[in-house]
Amino acid sequence: ALDILESLPDAVNSNVSESCRKKARDKVHMAASLAGVAITNSFTGIVHSYDHPGPEFDLPHGIVCGIMLPYSMKFVGPNENYSCIARRLGYSGTDDELLEQLVHHIQEFNSQLGLYNTFKEAGIDEVAYLANIPRWSEISLQGMATKLSPANMDLAKSKQFFELCYYGWDGK
Repeated sequence: ALDILESLPDAVNSNVSESCRKKARDKVHMAASLAGVAITNSFTGIVHSYDHPGPEFDLPHGIVCGIMLPYSMKFVGPNENYSCIARRLGYSGTDDELLEQLVHHIQEFNSQLGLYNTFKEAGIDEVAYLANIPRWSEISLQGMATKLSPANMDLAKSKQFFELCYYGWDGK
């Protein structure tokens, strides 16, 4: 994950040399391959159980997960893994502070890549999105990643999560 965070900007930036882009793409490819192995051999984060807006609105899975990741991290809350990643990225502080810094980093990273930070920004129709939340919430609660998540999701939290992913931190 960290190799992707460190290398993806150069891999897609046409303003860097071709040799630098190739080296960065190689790192991203290796990191993505290792992530695939890890996903195959473990349970994923809740974003994978909550990725229903993708098929519904024809958004790629990676875009959906990218939008949802910072919000899911807040639902999971501070933990050793997030703190470790934040420290490796150069941040310091308490676990709560590290989580805030990492979430901000992920959203800035999305923006740097030209990705959206909410489904509203992605141009998804509000009425259609909100109408699907009850169904998506029921389905998402059945996912193994949700059941094993430290976020301890329930129906109310699931609905709140989907709304947060649509509107962002500032709400409607």
